[in-house]
Amino acid sequence: MLCGFSSFVRCIYEAKRTNNNTVTLVCERDQECCEHGCCPKDQHWMAGVYVLLAFVLLVFVVGTCLMICCYQRSKNRQRKEELEAAEYRNAGYAQSQVGGGAYSSYGGPTY
Repeated sequence: MLCGFSSFVRCIYEAKRTNNNTVTLVCERDQECCEHGCCPKDQHWMAGVYVLLAFVLLVFVVGTCLMICCYQRSKNRQRKEELEAAEYRNAGYAQSQVGGGAYSSYGGPTY
């Protein structure tokens, strides 16, 4: 590869089908000489960006699922406690209606 002071770079390749023959390709300065022609510079970091993006997306999806599951679990627990409290109140009210009332108005038992 020969570099000049222009906005282009010359890439020199050996011809495939003829011996001792070279092919010159002119690429823009923001590109590099690759095996089969001009290619963009610094494209190796793009794979890391894609891996990082996939990881962030995976963490977001898993986190969202965990938040939904935890919210549902806490709501189910809260509903269960409210149901048990309501059953306890109803059971206590039913017992006072059935077995209660054996006291007089002055606070002692009636005989």
